[in-house]
Amino acid sequence: MEKIFVQIASYRDPECTHTIRDMFAKAKYPERVSVAVCWQYKPGEDDALLVIDESYKERVAIDLVKSKDSQGVCWARNKLQKFYNGEEYTLMVDSHMRFIKNWDEELISELKRSPSQKPILSNHPAGYIPPDKLDLNARPTVLKVKPFNKMGDIRVSGELLDKAPENPLTGAFLAAGFIFTLGKFVKEIPYDPNYYFDQEEISLSARAWTHGWDIFSPSKIFVFHYYHSAGKTNNAQSRSLHWEDHKDWSAKAKLSRERYLHLFGIRPSSNPEALKEIDKYSLGNERNLEEYERFSGVDFKNCIATQKALGCGFVEDLQKYRATPINTNLVNERPDFLGVKFEEVKGEKFNSKDILKLSLFNLNLFSVDNVPKLDSNRPLGFTQRVNNDVPPGVLILENFVPKEFCESMCRYADEMIGKKLKVVDNENSTKDKVATKESSGRITEYVSIDGIAGETLSVFLDIYTRRLAPFYNNVKFEWFERPQILRYLPGGKYDPHADSEHMNKETKQWTRAQDRDYSVLLYLNEEFEGGMLNFVDFKYKIRPTTGMLVGFPSDRRYLHAAEPTISGKRYVMVSWGAILGTPRVKDVRPYASVMLNLA
Repeated sequence: MEKIFVQIASYRDPECTHTIRDMFAKAKYPERVSVAVCWQYKPGEDDALLVIDESYKERVAIDLVKSKDSQGVCWARNKLQKFYNGEEYTLMVDSHMRFIKNWDEELISELKRSPSQKPILSNHPAGYIPPDKLDLNARPTVLKVKPFNKMGDIRVSGELLDKAPENPLTGAFLAAGFIFTLGKFVKEIPYDPNYYFDQEEISLSARAWTHGWDIFSPSKIFVFHYYHSAGKTNNAQSRSLHWEDHKDWSAKAKLSRERYLHLFGIRPSSNPEALKEIDKYSLGNERNLEEYERFSGVDFKNCIATQKALGCGFVEDLQKYRATPINTNLVNERPDFLGVKFEEVKGEKFNSKDILKLSLFNLNLFSVDNVPKLDSNRPLGFTQRVNNDVPPGVLILENFVPKEFCESMCRYADEMIGKKLKVVDNENSTKDKVATKESSGRITEYVSIDGIAGETLSVFLDIYTRRLAPFYNNVKFEWFERPQILRYLPGGKYDPHADSEHMNKETKQWTRAQDRDYSVLLYLNEEFEGGMLNFVDFKYKIRPTTGMLVGFPSDRRYLHAAEPTISGKRYVMVSWGAILGTPRVKDVRPYASVMLNLA
């Protein structure tokens, strides 16, 4: 019987026990499965977290590591590979996973249907909610990349398919949370222990491909991943993260980035610490880096992810499986060391210890020349779009704020009690008072920003004055509404609506009901399933990603919906701006709105 070697790096994770238990319970042939766990634990606190059942105890090898001695996830995954014993296949998963029934037989069958002598299956798994609520209606994903950030990093991201393919699809990138391949991969591509986190997946992808391995996206769901870890929620215990316990993590991350930049020829290094055993964990000779760049669409030397890389252009006939094109209206941030200077937010320092300053886009990326006009009873002009696929008048900037900012906002929101939101009752509202009512079309919660007002108002001031105003033909904003954090739990949604107008049920006529000209959405996370932003009349959907900024006019031309969240939590900050000269429908400004005084 063909054997499977399973690798699990686990850092103080209460879900690890249940992951292993579920794995053996759902395997068609448990006797074919051998597991190696690098169990990183804190003595006195985590002693009871890992329990190995007697029924499969002999098939589980445990490498015990005190958490204070851990060097990070890549280091842990490298340690696991000493347990490889010639098994025909290997599976690498995170320590918070669930499995389909007969996953072992199904994965072997799927790998054999992949047209390659050296195939690898990898994608972002579907989600689950502990203890065992699986997203059984989940769709498979394909892997792309996000744009380069100003540090030169590039991260792998997933895109949902609307229709499952019959066979595995050609891919270009690996997601370390789920990899299934031939066992010899362990020997041919040993895991580099010198990476910390951000550079792990892109380096492994390029190393595998240049060594002659071919990557595929599976045609169905085999495993499920727990995408939420902050706080004790969804019947799961909280788990510590390596960088929370290790105050020196930034030094490790710096060396990791230096190593990665050298490997890809972006910025050569002579630092022996960064180049430790670099030849052992180098790119391959079967295919060269230039060939991988042409195949994947990533230009490492110039730190540019092309539309091919951003939109999975390496997937043949992708349109057969996607109802809408993948959004490629994204901006690469060229690193400072490539000779481009980037603006920094000016003003008072942020209050939060997690946020020191934000590096944002150079405004020169957006021109205000050749401004087209849209038909409207109000003059709303738009600059040229970054990408022709995006509806006219919609501004999309990915990675607009750093991940650290978004994570701090989510941590704050997780600790706050949410208030169920209603919708505006236009029939009973007056010029000086806005009435509200409950609606089955809006299922979401509101979180007050009172505790983080300093951080958020500085960011939104920049958004309106230096991002939206130039993009929208240099309009002058009179005020913007105080931002809100919205929390969409599973089942949460907001049916198609316009932010400033409503339709009279009797006359079927649209009328302006709110003093809003432009809408702003700033997405804080992406660890959820569902929750697409849908511009219904344009038939255009956007998959929110962490730090993404979306701006658009608030009127009926831009009817939009937050599609139901299937699993996880969806966090977004929202605000609306009013420009000078627009006739007002209310006698008072919205509560706590921010005056800009730009007349």
